[in-house]
Amino acid sequence: MKEIKIALCQQRFSVGNLEENYNKILKIRKYCSDQGADICIFSELCISGYPPEDLILKPAFIRANQEIVDKLVKNSNTDDPAIIVGYPREGDKKKIYNSGAIINDGKCFIVDKFHLPNYGVFDEARVFSFEKMSGPISVKGLKIGLMICEDMWFSDVSESLLESGADILVTINGSPYDQNKEDERLSEAVSRVTETSLPLIYVNQVGGQDELVFDGTSFILDASSNLCGQSPSWEEDISINKLQFDEDGINKISKSKLYTISSGVEAKYQAMIMGLSEYVKKNSFKGVVLGLSGGIDSALSAAIAVDALGKKMLEELGCHLISLPKVR
Repeated sequence: MKEIKIALCQQRFSVGNLEENYNKILKIRKYCSDQGADICIFSELCISGYPPEDLILKPAFIRANQEIVDKLVKNSNTDDPAIIVGYPREGDKKKIYNSGAIINDGKCFIVDKFHLPNYGVFDEARVFSFEKMSGPISVKGLKIGLMICEDMWFSDVSESLLESGADILVTINGSPYDQNKEDERLSEAVSRVTETSLPLIYVNQVGGQDELVFDGTSFILDASSNLCGQSPSWEEDISINKLQFDEDGINKISKSKLYTISSGVEAKYQAMIMGLSEYVKKNSFKGVVLGLSGGIDSALSAAIAVDALGKKMLEELGCHLISLPKVR
């Protein structure tokens, strides 16, 4: 019987700030190493930041992402935990893929996203290519079936990974908060586990990018669809679970903390706080102006501003309160 510790690294990443994202990954890998973790799992396109949109169309940006991956490979050794990161990758014939890199002991294995969403806020089919499903990758003796976000929502990818000998399904995500789909992620994950009888790890990012907010809520399910770990909503978190496995697969997953995730009105309010906070900070705004007329909507706006930015930050930004005249 073998044991392995896997860290679910639910973090914020910034679109376009590759060096900051790289340093954050290194810092968290070091922390996880100190905690005895063997594998650290980060979110979809964490190196570029998600969603990178038309930056994908810039060759220099794609090269810069590859350079970061190359540095991560160069800086990995047998004493480090393996890491799973997402990034945009140039393949043959200049095609660009939404890829996951599994980096371990100076080696890098690539998995490309197969299903590219092209609805709602997603337009990945416009900037990314797809070709074929990938098989599982052996890491620290465990055969990992890596899926990238949308791939979890279809049974064909997980079934292919099962047939190829995967021990566990791992999905890395840049899944935005949607008030109408609060339970769908877990429901789809349970469906994949039920179909394959394989445990599943779901790692999502947290934070905001322009009009999108990401609520995190990463989790891990055992082969019977029991929830073995649940990360909090709207917060960065690192959760480490111990897995026991042998040649027949995973036999046991240790329990980690199960946070109660926000929903309903609470989740909507947290989404507004996250969206405002991230938008102000990531755009380095030098000031904030609040127009308050004295009504309930003004009180709500002021409460959101204080909760999102904090009284101290509002003062430092030079927040100005403007009382608007009533219209009769």
